Amino acid sequence: MVTQPDHDGAARSRRALLLLVLAGGLVLLVPAFLYTIAPEGPLRDGDSVYSTGRHIVYFVRPDRYREAGYTTYCVLEPRDPLLIVRRLPDRPGESAVARFQGVRARLERPFCPPQAEVVVRPHQVTTKVHLWGAVRDAVAGFLAR
Repeated sequence: MVTQPDHDGAARSRRALLLLVLAGGLVLLVPAFLYTIAPEGPLRDGDSVYSTGRHIVYFVRPDRYREAGYTTYCVLEPRDPLLIVRRLPDRPGESAVARFQGVRARLERPFCPPQAEVVVRPHQVTTKVHLWGAVRDAVAGFLAR
């Protein structure tokens, strides 16, 4: 005896699978959304921060880098990692001393050398990476291959 295929059962299986995929997507997207809207809070000693864009920052001890051709400043690229060493409450805008944590293949002026201590202002850094920009850059890099 030949049985008829159960089209109704296959449709229900596909709907159940689709609901599972949607639920899994929500489980992944909700924390990312909450992360992006959460307030940052003040800069504290020991915080890891990231540059918000291309900024000129000034060395704490510029004489250390004169031999490498630097003057008194260097340039941070967007999303460059830094570590807050100490806050400078006597400076306007509550500036902080941060150590550049990025790795450059070679020392290239005017970009900041590794482990350089620089003075940053709150508008120049953020405590979290811009998530959607990072995703966009990752997808663009993948598609460019």
